Amino acid sequence: MTNRAETGLGIELVHFVATSMQQKGFQKRHGKRGHDIPVVVREPPSSANHAKALKKWKARVAEDEGFPPVRADNSKDLFCSLGNGHFFQALNCFGCELSAINEPSRRYTAGSDAALAEALSDGVPSIVLRHEVPKPVRAKIAALLNSKREFHWALGEDGQPDFDNITENNDYCSQFEWLSKGMDAVQVDCLVRTHLGIKESQRIEG
Repeated sequence: MTNRAETGLGIELVHFVATSMQQKGFQKRHGKRGHDIPVVVREPPSSANHAKALKKWKARVAEDEGFPPVRADNSKDLFCSLGNGHFFQALNCFGCELSAINEPSRRYTAGSDAALAEALSDGVPSIVLRHEVPKPVRAKIAALLNSKREFHWALGEDGQPDFDNITENNDYCSQFEWLSKGMDAVQVDCLVRTHLGIKESQRIEG
């Protein structure tokens, strides 16, 4: 809702992440290793942002072929991501068993990946914020999450984040990964197509 200049998610990047999960296996979180710990806001049906998020999701599905269908309704809490939207929608690609947008004959299925199957059925450990968090604060959190990938924290057994033992991650980060963190939806889609060498696509504007 607040990151990427409010342009939403890049569908090419959503499918790129899903393809990576399928080809490399789901990287379950263990301590400070594995996928990022998502930060989400719990939006109850009474929240104004609940209705806005659903409306935005439905609009993307209507206009963008390959975007995961809406899997929420007006009667249940909705979780809005502040920095891991592509990750969650990639999981939705598997939950809906969608076809890959650039390879229609391939469908996203968990197959024998037990960690991915667990993520689809049970969810993933996340930091959950109350819906009262103001929009400017959400925007700041989203910006920090996308710019500070080198600092990881862990979740304790009680589900509380451990900020006392944060260490800097000096692992290699590709230029592609770094650039994709801050681009808007149109830019990141172009980046993915360039990275994959895709020159013919109905999503390429003339």
